[in-house]
Amino acid sequence: MTEHESRPSRRPIVLVVDDDELVLEVTAALLVDEGFRVITADGPRQAIESLSRGTLVDAILCDVDLQDSMDGFALKGWARANRRDVPVLLTTAFPTGPSDPCASQDEILAKPYSIDSVVTRLRKAITDGA
Repeated sequence: MTEHESRPSRRPIVLVVDDDELVLEVTAALLVDEGFRVITADGPRQAIESLSRGTLVDAILCDVDLQDSMDGFALKGWARANRRDVPVLLTTAFPTGPSDPCASQDEILAKPYSIDSVVTRLRKAITDGA
């Protein structure tokens, strides 16, 4: 788990979960540039471990298709049960693939996505959840 931060202040904290190290690092850097604090995890298990220890986050951005025994939908389910106050946005390269019947269109971002669309959706999710 790594925290990326460039300037101090109360900025929204986003937990970014992806098993692709390059995607994880680029997404984290772009979100920091957009004013977010970012914590990264390379999979749902690492994310759950951190969240279970009480790590405070304002939102979770997680890939659906992960090389883990858990996928993004499983992390979303865990968050709903254990951290109900934290919105979860899912990303997927397979928008017509497996889905979560409880996930709305506002909670799933199709890849490739623009950083602007991610930032807009994260800000909306954080504001709506507040």
